[in-house]
Amino acid sequence: MEKVKFAAFGIRSLPPGEGCGGAETFAEELYTRLQQKGYEVTVYSRVKFGQKKPSIIYKSLKVIYLPTFKKVGLDTFFHSFLCALHIIFFNTGKIIHIHNAGNSAVVPLLRLFGKRCYISMDGIDWNRTRWSAFAKFYLKMTNRLAFFVCNKVIVDNKLVQDYYSQKYLGRIVYIPYGSNIRKIQTDKILHQIGLEKGKYLLFVGRFSIEKGVHYLIQAFEKVQTEYKLVLVGDDIYNKVWVEKLKSTKDSRIIFTGFLYDEGVDELMQNCYFYIQPSDVEGLSPVILRVMGLGKCVLSSDIPENRFLVEGHGHLFSKADVDSLKSKIEILLQEPETVKTAEADCLKFVEDNFSWESVTQQHIDVFSK
Repeated sequence: MEKVKFAAFGIRSLPPGEGCGGAETFAEELYTRLQQKGYEVTVYSRVKFGQKKPSIIYKSLKVIYLPTFKKVGLDTFFHSFLCALHIIFFNTGKIIHIHNAGNSAVVPLLRLFGKRCYISMDGIDWNRTRWSAFAKFYLKMTNRLAFFVCNKVIVDNKLVQDYYSQKYLGRIVYIPYGSNIRKIQTDKILHQIGLEKGKYLLFVGRFSIEKGVHYLIQAFEKVQTEYKLVLVGDDIYNKVWVEKLKSTKDSRIIFTGFLYDEGVDELMQNCYFYIQPSDVEGLSPVILRVMGLGKCVLSSDIPENRFLVEGHGHLFSKADVDSLKSKIEILLQEPETVKTAEADCLKFVEDNFSWESVTQQHIDVFSK
């Protein structure tokens, strides 16, 4: 049987590198499974002008590097335009999967050449603080455009589906992000950083303002405990903000920089509990990843986080440092409450978010 040609773009890079996040994890998990199920998958990655990277095979996926600008905003559109041209001229895909509705501007070109196009969006992207007024306007327009030019728009949470469904019912489909259910047995990273199992709290993600890392630092500084707080991540686009975060005088707070794959899983597996203090999210891949490892989650009570955490983990009031401090103190004092949440979180993910189920749902959409 001839393989179906499938091309994808809109992520930063595979293998994941500096500045990558949930989109790259999603791409790796979904596309490797599609390859196993008979698709011929090509993934486009970004490289800065002046650098050259040859095409590679990464976990059975063909990865093609195309150049783009360094400037945020322009880099995404320019790279996506090059990807569309490459797909058309070299026929690398009949089915095209695109990350971020901001890339819908290149879809009409792909449709003109008979390509079936599907865009995945993970939230109301123009709400993010990092965008300028023009960028927010552009994102609003391209989000609307996506519903008219794509075969389907895929969203990973019910809240975004509800937001759009009244206007675009029939053109939108909900498929959640997935999670691997597993246990990590190594402790290599713990030894490198100097951590003790179960004696630290954890956050993983970009240090952008909407992730709320500053709330977490302020709250933890007020907590009297010998536990440590480990912050995994950085923000390559806002160095001034990151330096401000790192200026804390609290020696219990550890900044690791970017970490990926097994190293992150190891830190998640061995933390006392995980904290997600975000103001803005889609369906958080990090929360699902932590829950799939059977860990307790404490998150802000924004609707997207409540969808995953409420009834399984614990919530605090969004942007409220005192509320976060209080919840941290309660969980530090009540290990049995943490253990109960661990079991509840794991069962919830096992029942609803396996990657095999997520992959099959995508195949069902692509094959129609």
